[in-house]
Amino acid sequence: MVAADDPVLTADDLGLTRGDGVFDATRVVTAEDGTSHIDNLSAHLSRFARSIAGVNGAAPDLEAWTALIDELVTAWRRPGEAVLKVMYTNGPETRRVHSATGEQTSNFTGRTDAAQNQRDAGTARDDAQNPPGETGDHPNGAVAQTGPVTQLATIAPLPDHAIAERAGISVITACRGFTSDAFAGAPWLLGGVKTLSYAVNVATYRHAAAHGADDVIFTSSDGFLLEGPTSGLLVEKDGRLWTTPTGATGILRSITVEQVLEAADARDIPTSSRLMRPEELLEAQGVWLASSGRGAVPVLRVDGHELATDEQLTEQMRYWCGFAEAPAKSG
Repeated sequence: MVAADDPVLTADDLGLTRGDGVFDATRVVTAEDGTSHIDNLSAHLSRFARSIAGVNGAAPDLEAWTALIDELVTAWRRPGEAVLKVMYTNGPETRRVHSATGEQTSNFTGRTDAAQNQRDAGTARDDAQNPPGETGDHPNGAVAQTGPVTQLATIAPLPDHAIAERAGISVITACRGFTSDAFAGAPWLLGGVKTLSYAVNVATYRHAAAHGADDVIFTSSDGFLLEGPTSGLLVEKDGRLWTTPTGATGILRSITVEQVLEAADARDIPTSSRLMRPEELLEAQGVWLASSGRGAVPVLRVDGHELATDEQLTEQMRYWCGFAEAPAKSG
């Protein structure tokens, strides 16, 4: 474990120079006595593993990742909410060994740095560079990468704005620039992979702020709703909770959305996924953007139009996601 300002990447790391890497993130809640709870860690590590496979990385050692995270979170004793991020890149460009056959041509030894973290934000690192994985069949129809990779985890306080926005947000719609089925049969587009290449997402937030909005709902070029830059979409309409389908749309499987839908199913609230048009938001009984940092956040306005809100369902969603106590029973 190292301090947050200690160097952990080489200058030519592919995650830095080309965005060739993936990450995942979840919330950590730390009590006054310094003990912490990590939200849905197993689900986030499973999605992280799928993302690594999406960039042709070898299957990660999830037990080692869990141990690394435990070490990091144990050292983090700042009360309140924090964000835990796990990151993977395909390593330094100049040290990577490529082979037309996918055969490993060099050996590397992994090690873990350990040092007491004395800062408010810390970084844990599998310094290198795990040994290369096995080659062979891969989900993207290619061999797994060989050579050193970079893997690290960080923890830092949850931004204040994320907490404030739980009360409700104003959003605008923005075209993502591709059709709703653009990712079908095109694994190189990395649909459903949580890549490090978030420049578009960050630029979208700047665009929203410039137009007086808190967030964005992406739309496809053929006019369907997709997701937020860092969140999934939930819509209550016609007595059912809807979300956008994954797969051909390329959107990420939202763990928080799945958590809400599973809880709704268990309470006999109908749920489903389908492609929806932006104008349907104006007819909905409730609209939410759901993420691991904010939970299920009600959308109060879209493109300047006031939306209906379902306060009772919002409270239930917050509880289902672990962001609130159980709502009081009526009657």
